[in-house]
Amino acid sequence: MDAGIEKAGVWKMHLRHHLSGKVLLSPGSRRIKMATRLFSLLFLMCSLLGQGCGKRPNSPRQDALAAETDALGRRVSVREYPGRIVSMAPSNTEMLLFLGLRDKLVGVTSFYGAPEKVEGIAKIGGYINPSVAKVISLRPDLVFAARGNSRDVIEQLRRRGIKVFTLDTRTVSGLLADIRKVGALTGRPEEARRLTGEIESEIRDIRQKVGKLSNREKPKVFWIGQEEPLRTAGPGSLVDELIGLAGGVNVARDGKSRWPSFSMEKLVLRDPEVIILGDDNSESPAHRGAEALARFRKNRVWRNISAVKQGRVYYIPTDLLGQPSPAFVVGLKILARRLHPALFPEFPGKKREPQTEKASD
Repeated sequence: MDAGIEKAGVWKMHLRHHLSGKVLLSPGSRRIKMATRLFSLLFLMCSLLGQGCGKRPNSPRQDALAAETDALGRRVSVREYPGRIVSMAPSNTEMLLFLGLRDKLVGVTSFYGAPEKVEGIAKIGGYINPSVAKVISLRPDLVFAARGNSRDVIEQLRRRGIKVFTLDTRTVSGLLADIRKVGALTGRPEEARRLTGEIESEIRDIRQKVGKLSNREKPKVFWIGQEEPLRTAGPGSLVDELIGLAGGVNVARDGKSRWPSFSMEKLVLRDPEVIILGDDNSESPAHRGAEALARFRKNRVWRNISAVKQGRVYYIPTDLLGQPSPAFVVGLKILARRLHPALFPEFPGKKREPQTEKASD
């Protein structure tokens, strides 16, 4: 017997035991009896309809195709896989493209490292300040946000009844988990499984090669995310983890934040043997490494750093190394080759990487 029905029956028997007999009930007692019967009837109806009084209104429906918890702790479920998707971060866009969802994308941020890949898709504004009105006008079934997006924007979309799933990827393992979550919510679980498997295989190959290196054979690396003022990647950042995976030592690994500022005095003292530029300030990335090296050699401070003296200043686009998307594995392979050319004699097989790197060979 249904627990709700049984409880209602016991409750009514209890009432009959106390209220039956030939005792004349007062008008107040009759009102109590009627209210009690109404309560019992409502309880019974609630139980029959499967809407138990203690059930949380936000719990996912039993018939959901998929349900995942996002970076804000929100449980997002889908009863139908989304046919219209909006991405509010370049890294999310890259992930969706890797999963074969371009035909579902109806909105992306204005800036994207490879604009030809998203040609014809509506632009919703910047990563920091996307247009809420534009997103709403695109009638998305699901929006993929990032922790860097304005929380107010995310909440405005939620209040309009739009499903928003927020990603906050900081580690390789977190990125692999996010790929699986996005795959589950978009009906691409098999594609996500294959993609994460390929990434894990690439990482294993790199680890096997650099795992035999001694600490002395691992060069000190400094990654430049911004030159003025000088900012780099500190502990807990994806770049810091990738430098370690590629067989290097991040000179900013003891920083106080994930993206700390860095003084020139400290940089001279740490004396990195390899400098990686990851900023997006150059209009000609193919010559970014060579241009920076020539400029550093003319500077009386920079030219005394080992990386500059040895000509080991390279440019790796942010969308390959600093951005939390599946493309990071290509950036990791380029970085490993830059740090250990004898172990990795060939560039990755993707066409764009040799072109962006050749100027600083």
